[in-house]
Amino acid sequence: MIQLLLKKELTELLRTTKVTWLLVGLAALLGLALYNGYAYSTTRSQFLRESQHITYQQFISQGDKNPHLGAHFGFYAYKLLPT
Repeated sequence: MIQLLLKKELTELLRTTKVTWLLVGLAALLGLALYNGYAYSTTRSQFLRESQHITYQQFISQGDKNPHLGAHFGFYAYKLLPT
């Protein structure tokens, strides 16, 4: 009996225009959030790879130095990306 009542109420709710627009708006916001998260993640990972490459090239190109001075211009520690 309760299932029939819930089914009737949900059917009436979905027939109203307000709820339909609310669901469309919610779906649009969810899609926008997913796209934004994906774009941020790809941009950040690309920036991190480029930064690591540049840091490595700077370390390699510093030439012969005293090990103590070379350590001052060593590698930066990058936080690992979660996989």
